[in-house]
Amino acid sequence: MIIKEPFYAVECDVCGEHNENYDGVSFWGDENISEEMAADNDWHKGDSKNNIGEDGKHYCPNCFMFDDSDVFVLKEKALNK
Repeated sequence: MIIKEPFYAVECDVCGEHNENYDGVSFWGDENISEEMAADNDWHKGDSKNNIGEDGKHYCPNCFMFDDSDVFVLKEKALNK
């Protein structure tokens, strides 16, 4: 029998990359676990209260950095200055 279930992945809102764990798995059966796995891989979820991008957006490590003042900066914006 084939059972159809929803799966969740975290996708970078800048470049479209999917988070993968060490085994190459990108999709999980729970939205919260998907976000936890991304956080474990240094991804950040937007949080305007803490000056981290836009609320609810996800950022992979290739698309952001923290500057010398420990401020969240999108790399594309930093490179275009």
